[in-house]
Amino acid sequence: MFFIDGRWAESDQPATRPWGVSTIDLLSMDFGIGQTRELDVAFKDSEDVECYGINNDSFRTVGLKYPRFKLEGRIFTAEIRLRGEWIDQTFKVRFRNLGRGAGLEVIE
Repeated sequence: MFFIDGRWAESDQPATRPWGVSTIDLLSMDFGIGQTRELDVAFKDSEDVECYGINNDSFRTVGLKYPRFKLEGRIFTAEIRLRGEWIDQTFKVRFRNLGRGAGLEVIE
């Protein structure tokens, strides 16, 4: 559907930066040995039916709902490429939109 840069959950929120200040530095994250990090790939307000891909650009839209990142359907596969000094690996995660009044559920 589309390609976006990821959004590390532990990084600063772009909305806290003044308008026009770059968010490029938020794209990288250090990992210690055995350390895990969370990567946000989708967002859904439980009151809505729709869900959206999410990254740092989403924080510049009302309610994190960047129209270009709208996900159509119920089941999605995200391919996540993690690149670093000694790694270049792609992971897949499947998730489903549970509809109005609910969120997203990882299914594999």
